[in-house]
Amino acid sequence: MPAIRIRVVGRVQGVGFRAYVMRLAREYHLRGEVWNSSDGSVGAVFESENAGNIDRALQLLKKGPGSVDQVESEPASGDHNFDGFSVTSTRRD
Repeated sequence: MPAIRIRVVGRVQGVGFRAYVMRLAREYHLRGEVWNSSDGSVGAVFESENAGNIDRALQLLKKGPGSVDQVESEPASGDHNFDGFSVTSTRRD
């Protein structure tokens, strides 16, 4: 199942960015999780049987709340098999 790991850089913490990602996940039927990173970025994993849904959500991350400077993505390693989508606590990446 296609999955990507994402890092969003900019002023993206404290502006409702994780809630925005959760709304995108619901709209595009994505599984995975989103979290604040200790370096000030926001990280996420998107997983879907439909790679087009991942691509559309990825493009919309650039328009999220706050000020997005950069969106980085790479294929996610491993078989996550998320049951839904969740907002998790801050991580050290």
